[in-house]
Amino acid sequence: MGLAVHSASVGAQGLGISDGSSAELSGMTSGDQLILSNHNGQIQFGGRNIDLAKFTGVIGYASEVAYVVTIAGTADTGDIRAERGRMILIPPFGGELSIARFDAARLRDKWDENIQTSASFAYAALDNLAEGQSTGIFMGRLGRTNFNVAASGLASQELAKRTIVGGDAVTKIRFDSQQNAEGLEKQIVSEFTAALAQGDAEKVAQFIDPLPFGVNDLREGADEARKLMAEALIAERNWKTALGNAPPVQDSNVETLWVVRGPVSRTFINLRRTTDFAFVSTIRTGF
Repeated sequence: MGLAVHSASVGAQGLGISDGSSAELSGMTSGDQLILSNHNGQIQFGGRNIDLAKFTGVIGYASEVAYVVTIAGTADTGDIRAERGRMILIPPFGGELSIARFDAARLRDKWDENIQTSASFAYAALDNLAEGQSTGIFMGRLGRTNFNVAASGLASQELAKRTIVGGDAVTKIRFDSQQNAEGLEKQIVSEFTAALAQGDAEKVAQFIDPLPFGVNDLREGADEARKLMAEALIAERNWKTALGNAPPVQDSNVETLWVVRGPVSRTFINLRRTTDFAFVSTIRTGF
């Protein structure tokens, strides 16, 4: 029975070349893919420490999974190791890692001429791997499937979901958090209130409940409307003064209600939980 070879690309959109720096990796959003060439050392990605040895490959985020595609060398998390022709799949919220083969030819065919030239070392390694897999398929050792790690469902559904949970702030929490629900929600509220205090509308918008704007799809202008709501919320008051420095505390009577005790008043933040995240549904100040 042949081994399945899975596709590992949705296209060159968001595809870049990286030196593996922490700043580049931490700023990634869903849909972003970075090529690393002959990289050695440890990186933090998808909430995991990953040791790379002579690694050439692609790392990226989809809405449902982070992935490390090994074209050459190795990627090792300590629990799982991906060698040439394999990829590590990292689910959000500290889920169990898995490993699969990927289709090098499909990945290669998505790289345009600019990427082929600027990442020539990686492209040559990918082309070599694709030829080897082609021989394996011809000999019956490998089988091909129509699975795409970067978009496990329909491409349109993936693009829609990225507008809900694909932002860098939300992605970081979903893939970095390996804690209980209370700790996760405290982190969400803390990041949200910090963004309010800093006047960061882009970040605030990512935490606002998408329900009034489009539920599962914020394309066609809905995402811009959510950002306008974030800007209006920031303009309501001096949040840095109102919130102070106190950490959020969960209300003892209502699980989804969090309270921040400011110098003068309290701020009440209610969350709406979904299977993918917990969004800020209401915020008010009072005593």
